[in-house]
Amino acid sequence: MAQQKHDETLDIREGSKLTGFFVGLLVGVGILIPLISAIGFATNPYTQYLFSGRLADISQGGYRLFWWLVAAILFALPFVVGYAVDRLNKRGLAIVGGILIVVVIIALVIGTIFVF
Repeated sequence: MAQQKHDETLDIREGSKLTGFFVGLLVGVGILIPLISAIGFATNPYTQYLFSGRLADISQGGYRLFWWLVAAILFALPFVVGYAVDRLNKRGLAIVGGILIVVVIIALVIGTIFVF
C-alpha cells in the first residue's frame, strides 16, 4: 500500500496539471521578448522603415495587421503548449511537435521570401 502511494506521488507525467503549467511557463518566458517586440512593431508606425523588401513596401494597415497576428500567435503559444503537454500522450506530443516544426519551417521560408 505504501509503495503504491509513493509511486503515484512521484509520477507527475500522468494527469498532473503542474507539468503543463510549468512547460507553458517556460515557453512564456522564452517568447516574452519576441512578444514585446511584435507589439512594439505593431504600435509604432515608424518601425516599418526598419525592414527592407516587401515588408516595407506594404501598406501601413497591412504591416500593423501582420505584427498583431504575430503577437497573437506568440501570446497563445504558451497556453497551447501547456495544454498539449497536459492532455496528450507521447504519440500526440510527437505529432504536435512535428506540426510545430513544419510551421516554423514554413514561417522561415515565407519570411525569407517577403523580407529578403
